[in-house]
Amino acid sequence: MAEFAEATAKGRWHGLALGLLLALAAGTALAGGCQAPSLGPGLCDADVDGVADPPRQAREWLDPPTLVIGVVALSGSGPGLVAVRANLEPLRAHIERQLGRKTVFLLARDTRDLSRAFRAQQAHLVLMHTGAVEEEVACGGLLPLAQPVGADGELSGYRMEIVVPAASPVRELAQLRGLTLTFVDESSASGYKLPVALLRREAGLELGRDYRAEFSGRHDGSILAVSGGLAQAAAVAGSIRRRLEREGLVTRDSLRVIYASQVLPKPPWGVSHRLHPQRVQALRAALLSFPGGPKGLQEGDSLRPARYREDWAGMRELNRLIGSTPSCLRAPARP
Repeated sequence: MAEFAEATAKGRWHGLALGLLLALAAGTALAGGCQAPSLGPGLCDADVDGVADPPRQAREWLDPPTLVIGVVALSGSGPGLVAVRANLEPLRAHIERQLGRKTVFLLARDTRDLSRAFRAQQAHLVLMHTGAVEEEVACGGLLPLAQPVGADGELSGYRMEIVVPAASPVRELAQLRGLTLTFVDESSASGYKLPVALLRREAGLELGRDYRAEFSGRHDGSILAVSGGLAQAAAVAGSIRRRLEREGLVTRDSLRVIYASQVLPKPPWGVSHRLHPQRVQALRAALLSFPGGPKGLQEGDSLRPARYREDWAGMRELNRLIGSTPSCLRAPARP
């Protein structure tokens, strides 16, 4: 496999120039105290774009010989995992060609699993779930590179749905009182954060007081539980419900949608702020030159450069609405 042509004089001078620019930026940030109130300890945001700057010292940059693409598998079954790998293969091959570096997959069980791998530098290019993006930017140093957009150039997204078994008498939000609602996990936008805020605002229902919660860990797990009559209700991503219907894993007449939200943005592809700046540039170019989003993940979308501060303003506002703050920015609990 061909490696980057960094041994050429041009490559050496480009790397030197890039290093000098970063050193100057780091010096400016150091002189100004490197204030980054929206980021966790050890992360700097000298240009105030809402994401962490590269480390000041080049020796702290990551330059893995094998690039690992990390995503949360959309299904826990064997056939489902095979399908995810097949859907991702064109993107993997494209990146490997563009970077000239071996590229492999990491299919995480859930968002927490992917976060652990990302922070341990075991996954380098990742697609976090929407609800986990702010946490990883603020506390894990995630640097969004490419944001999915639709044909109109607007942010591409999906809807949160609350679903019940088809035989359930529940037809409106207020009727969820006294029931158990199945969520995905506490980091999920459509599988926890938005429905909790929505039930409070629209139906006056408080979690713990008016309804109970259980967690499945996966959107498909929640949907299958409702479809099979094993869960009373669930909050899920509508796009995943439709995918399961297309694949014949659930039928349309096995469950009923009682609420669909406004559109939530799809997550950006991102890397660690510690990744070598030249690899960051190369990965951004590779993603933006890929023809459409990977089938089964961001199918039909195109990608444009991510603008985290603007793109994620609505999700940050939603997090504040429900009282959710990145873990590294929370005040210590009083003894």
